Amino acid sequence: MEGNTYVSQPVSTMSPDPADAHGRGRSRLRRGVRLATVAALITAATAVTFELRRNRADHAGKASNIVVTVLSDPRQITLPLDHYQLSTAQTTLINRATATLAARCMRTFRLTPVIDPGQITDNAGANLGNQRRYGPLDASLAARYGVRPAPQPPARTRPPAAGPSGDQLAVWSGTGPATFGGQPIPAGGCSGAAERDLAHGVPTADFSLPAKLSAQAWHDSRSDPIVTAAFSTWHGCMAGSGFSYTQPMDVVNDPRFRTTAPTAQEKHTAVADVACMRLHNVAGIWLAADSAQQVVLIKKNQRALDAIVAVNHAMLSSAQTLLSTP
Repeated sequence: MEGNTYVSQPVSTMSPDPADAHGRGRSRLRRGVRLATVAALITAATAVTFELRRNRADHAGKASNIVVTVLSDPRQITLPLDHYQLSTAQTTLINRATATLAARCMRTFRLTPVIDPGQITDNAGANLGNQRRYGPLDASLAARYGVRPAPQPPARTRPPAAGPSGDQLAVWSGTGPATFGGQPIPAGGCSGAAERDLAHGVPTADFSLPAKLSAQAWHDSRSDPIVTAAFSTWHGCMAGSGFSYTQPMDVVNDPRFRTTAPTAQEKHTAVADVACMRLHNVAGIWLAADSAQQVVLIKKNQRALDAIVAVNHAMLSSAQTLLSTP
């Protein structure tokens, strides 16, 4: 790559970004439970880091550096946009508090809540976070499950009750009449009122934005010169094992692997894929480029992302207070 110089230097970790607890998603209780987003920073710990100094300018006109760290464990994959999302535990806390407030509202209409706060559980084990963002990276899992993620334990749920009535849904979601039993239904129903109460008047935000920006960064990072070079090296490695894939995503998307259970061929291919990914640190290189893309997108969307943080903090504070009160 012309114009690039590589400088090797030992480090313990990359510089962390001040952030909330790590995590991956958040459900919001409005017209049911819906997902929004999660929290953290950027780093993949190892013993050696390679800093790529590029002779090019980013959108701010400053020289951009991409720090590539040898990625030894996919569980260490964190990204800058994680800071603008909630952890699974935070999601559960907010959902329980929102359901509690919505239930109180429903009872003022003498109706049973659509969602019982006690039924909302934290199934953190089922959340893989960023672990498969760059494809399978665990050799033992590849040998057992091929390109697929390991089966997750079933969600902890209670036996379902009878479905809600039309009146319950109308008051819960606010999609029906303006009143019920002579009482006005709040905008957005009891679930919408609960969200507003929990946010304490902080204006709402576009909670889908971090996920959209994350997808854009992932897509754009694939055309970064250091990533295309890594893909080329990976391709050569796979060819040495008898495979003709062009890039890592082709393995996961191979239509031959859409069987009910992983075949021996799928497992063999996945093991070779993981070996080449780890041998040439493809995921570590891709992570670095992906992170750099996210930093640029964050700067371009800082105000909207800060609004998300403000609402998240307000709702978390309210939820903790509400649920800690007897």
